[in-house]
Amino acid sequence: MVEPLEILSAASGIIGVVVGFGLSEWKEHRRRAVLNFNDIELYHFSNSVRFVLPVKHSEDTLPVNNASGYLTIYLKKDELKEKIPEDLIIEKVDSSHCSIRECKLCAYKTGDINLGSKPYLAPYPKAKVLSELLPWTVPIPAGEGLDGLEYKHLTNIPVRGFARLVLFDLYKATKAGEEFYLLKVHSEYGTEQYPRICLKLPIGLKLGGELIFDIKVSGENVRGQARAQIKIMSDVLGDYLAEYYIKGKFIRNFSF
Repeated sequence: MVEPLEILSAASGIIGVVVGFGLSEWKEHRRRAVLNFNDIELYHFSNSVRFVLPVKHSEDTLPVNNASGYLTIYLKKDELKEKIPEDLIIEKVDSSHCSIRECKLCAYKTGDINLGSKPYLAPYPKAKVLSELLPWTVPIPAGEGLDGLEYKHLTNIPVRGFARLVLFDLYKATKAGEEFYLLKVHSEYGTEQYPRICLKLPIGLKLGGELIFDIKVSGENVRGQARAQIKIMSDVLGDYLAEYYIKGKFIRNFSF
């Protein structure tokens, strides 16, 4: 017959192990990093502007390994999320060729600037960009993909350090006399080959809603993801206004 004191002793031992394990896990969790976006950076080139998002290791003592950035694009209209409208997507005449003949495959040529030589990855015309990978300015080795090209979607972020995520390049382009802004959205292959998608914003026409770019960053040893959002909308003059938010807080706007 087991004595009550023996049962109590065994139960106390089990509780002690559980509590000790829980405390250890809590302490480990508290050491994990909190990530935050900083103000957006605009890199000006001769014919384009590149949108880059700095990511900061804000809190705690563990570095972030294998950090990845993810992008979702949709149209917000009357408080509802809608797919990317087909009239905002650069057409493909088949599975690999853009409808713009003066450039290589689906990439544009503006003046003497050739925007890569590989087709964008999103399907056409039913294009979706849902939690797709973005490239870093300083990636770490992550293997190879299409055509043996190196992936550029992973990086490490040291304690209290920074990394920079590349979102898209903005060009002003013309096709058959129509002027529009071209958004070359980047992918895990970097800023030259195989963009994620190419979008067009007609100049002088209303967008019909807000074009939303939702961005988040996570990785190993992370307990707080970085989150940001860019909203692009038509302004009263028929041009475009972009607003930048970090974790729902308005940071700044800019026109183009």
